[in-house]
Amino acid sequence: MQFLLRHSRPALGKKKGSNDKMKITKRNGNIVFYDDEKIVGSIMRANEGTGEALTAKQAEFLADAVLGRLIKNNSIVTTQMIGDGVYEALNERDFWLTARRYREYKKEEKPSV
Repeated sequence: MQFLLRHSRPALGKKKGSNDKMKITKRNGNIVFYDDEKIVGSIMRANEGTGEALTAKQAEFLADAVLGRLIKNNSIVTTQMIGDGVYEALNERDFWLTARRYREYKKEEKPSV
């Protein structure tokens, strides 16, 4: 699965960081609204200390690309699918250390109740 960088920010008037049409299923089964700021924040935290020059703008593009690909190909999107998509997108763009840390970070997360 290859992720193309297409910047598709929410239309004017929508709250930045959320997509009111997009819901995702969390690991614990809860359904929540997609929040790209959470994805961008996770990417940036994984990037800290790696020495890889990943900007917040690039992280936004990655989050948008992953979401666009998942919406296009799936009726139900899970947090696992998003995590796998981010990992793959980071690797495709040669952010290998960030991708590894992102995957480790996601594995350590405990399902919320």
